[in-house]
Amino acid sequence: MSKNRIYFLWGEEGYLIDRELERIAALMSRESGEEVETAFLDADELNAYELLEALEFSPLFSSQRLVIIKRPWWLGKAKRRGGKTAEIEKIFLDYLQHDMEGQVLVLTANEHSATNPLVKILDREATVIACKSPGPQQLSEWINKEFASYGLKVEKSAANLMAKSGQDMYYLQNLIDKTALLVKGRPVKIADIEGELETKAEIKVFKLSDALLKRNLKASFQAYNQ
Repeated sequence: MSKNRIYFLWGEEGYLIDRELERIAALMSRESGEEVETAFLDADELNAYELLEALEFSPLFSSQRLVIIKRPWWLGKAKRRGGKTAEIEKIFLDYLQHDMEGQVLVLTANEHSATNPLVKILDREATVIACKSPGPQQLSEWINKEFASYGLKVEKSAANLMAKSGQDMYYLQNLIDKTALLVKGRPVKIADIEGELETKAEIKVFKLSDALLKRNLKASFQAYNQ
C-alpha cells in the first residue's frame, strides 16, 4: 500500500492534528475532483472483527473515503494496552496488503510509543506527522498571524503572555476570536489579554480544588498530575 493511503498523526496538540486532517481531506478532493466521504471510527467501541469490517471499502458507494480513528487505546504504551493488540496487529498487516484505492486511513495518538508493535508498523508503512505543541516563539508568530487575519496588530507583550500561558491552541484560538470582537479594530494590548487569559496552572488548581470538594480522589490525582 502507498504511504499516502495511511497516515499516523501523533502529538498532544489537537488543533494541529485537526488542521492536518483538513489538509488531507482537501488533498483527496483536489486530486480526485470529487467529494470525500469522512468516517470517524470509535476504537473503544469496536472489537477486532468490527474494526476489520469497518475498514472494508467499496468504491460502488463512494469513490473517495477518509477513515479517521482518533487516539485508539491500542496505540498507547504497554501498560495501557494490556497485551491485547495481537488481533489488531494482524488486521493492520492484512489491510496493508491491499491497495484500497480511493480510501485513506488516518490514525492519531497523543504520543509516539516507539515500543508498540503497531506504531513500529506505522513508522515503516505510513506517512508519519508529528503534531507536538509548538514552542513560545512559534506560538507567538502564530498568534500574530491569527490576529492579522482580523486586520489587527497585537502588542509583543500580549502575544508573549498568551504564548507562555501553557494553554493549547484551541483555547488560544477562541481567545483570539473573542478579543478581536472586543477591541473593535484597535491594537490588542496586554490588558485586553490579562483579564481573559487563564493559565494552565490556574486551571489545574481549580480542577484540583473542585475534585477535593467533591471528594473525588481519582479526579484529584488526575488534576494534580496534569
